[in-house]
Amino acid sequence: MACSNWWLDCDGGSGYLFNSAFAQDCKGLLTGATCDESTTGVFYAIVGIEPDAGTPCAWAVQPGVELGGSCDHQYGECKPLVDGGSAQCVATSPITCGGTCSAFAPVGSACYGLPCANGYCDSTQTCAAFAALGSPCPTFNECDPSTSYCGAPPDGGFSGDYCNPLIPAGSACQFEGCEQGTYCGSADGGSFNRTCTPATGAGSACSAAYSGNCTSGLTCFDGTCQTDPAPSGAPCGNLVVGGYLPCAQGWCSSADGGVGTCVASGGPGASCDSTQFSSCVESLTCFQGHCTGPATNGSPCDNTVSCAHGYCDNFDGGIGTCTASVASGSPCIASAQCAFPLMCVAGNCAAPPVSGHPCGLPSSAFFDQGCALGDYCSAGQCVAEGAAGAACTASNPDQTVCLNGYCDPTGHCASYLQPGQTCDPTQHQCGSLCWPPPGGGSPVCTATCD
Repeated sequence: MACSNWWLDCDGGSGYLFNSAFAQDCKGLLTGATCDESTTGVFYAIVGIEPDAGTPCAWAVQPGVELGGSCDHQYGECKPLVDGGSAQCVATSPITCGGTCSAFAPVGSACYGLPCANGYCDSTQTCAAFAALGSPCPTFNECDPSTSYCGAPPDGGFSGDYCNPLIPAGSACQFEGCEQGTYCGSADGGSFNRTCTPATGAGSACSAAYSGNCTSGLTCFDGTCQTDPAPSGAPCGNLVVGGYLPCAQGWCSSADGGVGTCVASGGPGASCDSTQFSSCVESLTCFQGHCTGPATNGSPCDNTVSCAHGYCDNFDGGIGTCTASVASGSPCIASAQCAFPLMCVAGNCAAPPVSGHPCGLPSSAFFDQGCALGDYCSAGQCVAEGAAGAACTASNPDQTVCLNGYCDPTGHCASYLQPGQTCDPTQHQCGSLCWPPPGGGSPVCTATCD
């Protein structure tokens, strides 16, 4: 099976680049390289340049780690969940790399972009335990949704919001706070005389105006409680009045933008809708009304269709043609035209300029002339990154002017701080991230894990 698309799914699931230096130097998996199908597991790969003969997927990627498996914080290392949710490598400490692929972040750890287990993500981006009943809830996130809700106290006071017990079925409510399996509604659909009412099952009549009036796993769509997400062949859509119901797989086909039908994503050559992201299977793109893979040289392309080899000659942003990469010494207007690792230097494909040679942006905006690794562009000349103690001036906080370090406030290169040392998030003092430790406090440098 040829690997031929950005982040191509080679084997039906997920994987990750195992070596960031390899990905940087070689652009990940090379275009046209074949997947190592003798290796069990699933792979993703980055493509976009000419292949080295026989380069296998396994050189650039590794199988994704299952939920609960050991990980070391490389990008995309944990497999996505079956239900479409994400998993991240959760560390036992902010200054170590070892961790576990988890769907939830434990209390006391950084939130990692995951929901917190039995807690919420506080203002320090740390998972904190839910607040007790009667406690203030200034951000509306502090209350345990299985036992309480955030709102004005039952006595009607106006001193702030607190975690109140969930309201039982049959009791009066205002707009929220009903126990699980019920919703706050009224017989006439109005805003007054509401009570906590049992949710209804699949196929029952409902109103999209009331959140939670269908039982768990269902949503109110077009006036009926329906399975969410919708299976193949079932109704779907995003109605202005009537609710939103996505498809579990494939895409929602609708002739008029109203209620549609869930249909399978198209394979190579199938008709598709370019406005629908999932109208083609993951490795294909909807181009000119048909599902298309990376185009061969001489074929049409645009900003949505990659070329199997070379580049898309469409610098005006319209429809272009897949064209072979340009060799060293040949004319160019952009580095995308040049064979890797060449770049467009003063109108010709060449190796990136080194210290002492010109750099920057000449008259054409298409030139993107930078410098070789270990150098940076300053006042039109490539300059070597400074060693610790060397004088430095950074034109912006994100510019790299020091070798394995940062430009300190005194104007000298300093080595990166060690994991666990206190850092200033505005000074780029860490080789990785400057992040508050669990429980809050001054930010510290985290470990560099890839």
